[in-house]
Amino acid sequence: TLTIDPGVWVKFTDRIDFAIHGSIHATGDTSNTGSIRFTAVNPGLGWGHIVFDSTNTNNPASVFRHCIFEHGSAPPPIPISSPSNCGGAIGIRQYNNVVIENCLFHHNNAQHDGVYRASGGAIALWTSSPVIRNCVFSNNIANWSGAIACAFGSSPEIVNCLFYGNQSLRYTWDGGGAIIVSANSNPKLLNNTFVKNHSNFKGGALEIYDGSNPHLINNVFWGNTAPQNSQILISSGNCNVDIRYNNIEGGEAGIGPYGIGSGVYENNLEVDPSFADTLALDFQLSEGSPCIDAGTPDTTGLNLPLYDLLYNERFWDGDNDGHNIVDMGPYEYDAPLYDEIKEQKYDSPYSLLTSYPNPGTESVEIRYENEEAGMVKLIIYNQLGQPVDYLINQAQGKGMQKVTWNAYDLPSGIYYLRLQSGIQTATTKIILSK
Repeated sequence: TLTIDPGVWVKFTDRIDFAIHGSIHATGDTSNTGSIRFTAVNPGLGWGHIVFDSTNTNNPASVFRHCIFEHGSAPPPIPISSPSNCGGAIGIRQYNNVVIENCLFHHNNAQHDGVYRASGGAIALWTSSPVIRNCVFSNNIANWSGAIACAFGSSPEIVNCLFYGNQSLRYTWDGGGAIIVSANSNPKLLNNTFVKNHSNFKGGALEIYDGSNPHLINNVFWGNTAPQNSQILISSGNCNVDIRYNNIEGGEAGIGPYGIGSGVYENNLEVDPSFADTLALDFQLSEGSPCIDAGTPDTTGLNLPLYDLLYNERFWDGDNDGHNIVDMGPYEYDAPLYDEIKEQKYDSPYSLLTSYPNPGTESVEIRYENEEAGMVKLIIYNQLGQPVDYLINQAQGKGMQKVTWNAYDLPSGIYYLRLQSGIQTATTKIILSK
């Protein structure tokens, strides 16, 4: 087992197959500098990708938590019949025992065709069924399927993830701006949001074909684009697709050209989801969104995480009707921090957030870094997960920022400071001692 410690940067100088024959534990921690980053010395060249290829099924599970995968670039296939050209950051073939959680995949690519078309800008799965939870996939590209390719009997669980800005490049054969599901694959797509993905051919968010029977539950498909079927494309007549409790732009009429077979289409919406601020890449739900408490009321057997993509309670009564029903998409509207935040802090693997002095008395200086210009929220919570002070709620520029928290009217105790900057989020503990 290869263990990579929190805070390590793994830098590659060339495109290689980083093959895992045993197992890997790349588990970052939740401190501000505790993420593990897989990156390239030369981003223009890229670094290749991590590969599981018929790894021994008796090996311990491989785990990636709080990792950043950037500038991965699947190398040209050698020999030409090799599938090594798929999966810009990770390729998994005939292996299931992989867990990928709380990770960011951005600016990875697969663009070198061989016998097999270059697919899966971030992840490619062949006869593999890993668990992928609470991840963000942004600005990944491939000749086909911009973010994830599920093929040859792959049935992963893809849960609580955000897909935006991913792109499928080719103008022929297949599409899938974010995901392709093909060749008898049956993934479960649960509580994800697909927005602003694009295919140059068809299936702006998702393409399904060739005997595949996926389950789509509690997702949001909105604002994706393609010349054919901008949201969901079912491109062969031998698929049975269950589509329940989703919000899909264009509704069932926009899913085609083939139908869902013997699958189920029920309790879905086709109305604007009312994202908080699309221009600022804030795809949380705003007040009054039709997606609030609109997910399936029965989550038995779905294995939903107890917290959403921002570490808020996943089961929450967002519309105050007395029923804790999960929202559509990866965010839970107006929910407090998940209870476990009281025992440990959950930081994004790509944010910087500090406070001084800590413990403090009545005034605490807070510093943080915005990786990009956009909407920023900085909120103080008490131990019950209730917001007690809103420090920032406005657009800010890129770079380091500073704000002073004046806590004169608050009692001594433990508080939690949460930063959201675009899709970045970080939470840390502040102690007041008066």
